[in-house]
Amino acid sequence: MQNSGSFDPTTLANPHWFSSGHNDSLYVEAYELALVPAVIPRKIFRFDEIVVLIKTAKLDYLEMAGVKIKFGKERQVEMSAEHRISTSEFSPKLITIQPHRSDRPDEVGELADRSTEYVSLLVSTNYRNIACRRLFTHIVGRGNSSMVAAGSLIRLPFDLPAPDLTQEALGRFPKCHGEIEKRSPNQKQKITLSLHWHLKGIQSDGLDSFLSLWIALETLAMTSTNIADLNSALAAVYNITRESASAEFGVGRIFGLRSQIVHNGIRKRISTDLTDYMECLYADLLVYELLGDPLGRARSLLSSKKIDIGQLTS
Repeated sequence: MQNSGSFDPTTLANPHWFSSGHNDSLYVEAYELALVPAVIPRKIFRFDEIVVLIKTAKLDYLEMAGVKIKFGKERQVEMSAEHRISTSEFSPKLITIQPHRSDRPDEVGELADRSTEYVSLLVSTNYRNIACRRLFTHIVGRGNSSMVAAGSLIRLPFDLPAPDLTQEALGRFPKCHGEIEKRSPNQKQKITLSLHWHLKGIQSDGLDSFLSLWIALETLAMTSTNIADLNSALAAVYNITRESASAEFGVGRIFGLRSQIVHNGIRKRISTDLTDYMECLYADLLVYELLGDPLGRARSLLSSKKIDIGQLTS
């Protein structure tokens, strides 16, 4: 996988991952950052089960080209593809690295979920452009063998804030992780599940994005089907009454649109302004829940884009 001058993820593996003799490879995901300087300071977050790295790097990776899909008479699906080595630009990257056993292909889904959880947490505590575009998912052997496991979704980054690379902003990421680890098993499960739905929401668009982000909000902040839970949570974030939160942030209208879609089969074009706003709501609620810090992103977006929630949900 690595040629001269490329980044080698095996150099960042936690030493204990291979000391037991069980793991023989790494599960690696790479994302590009957007709207940041061409060269940025290296930042590494080490956790027991995953390493999250932000650095400027060139990456050589195996990809599939000319994918062909065939449908057999017995309803089987066959896929074939040519493979080629591609080289990314020497540019800022977000990379997650986890230990993997090549004789346990069944754990790949678990590793993908964990990577999603950590990337989602970083995006929530920072901005989406810190993980603007996924380049690839690889399984990298200690001898640098690899294979492609997933593709990517592309969205132009220019209508979204650039990542905040200050020490204060990046410091929220490990602090939030630490707070999640302190929670009861049930609370931790709710938060981490909401993180999965959050990342699914921002990596898709339209109806898929809307429904995924709503599930993220509901999982994080609601204990029942009563929308008052969300309004109460937003009231706490912004230090206002629940009635004021209901009027200002319009989550009741969003809930109504969700109900029309899910229960009545209403087909509606979902604006990216609406899903961007829901992402801000999620970030506000998550960071306040974990750190008590009011980010104020939902109010800021409403003001800067002159968003009318009633119009977007009607």
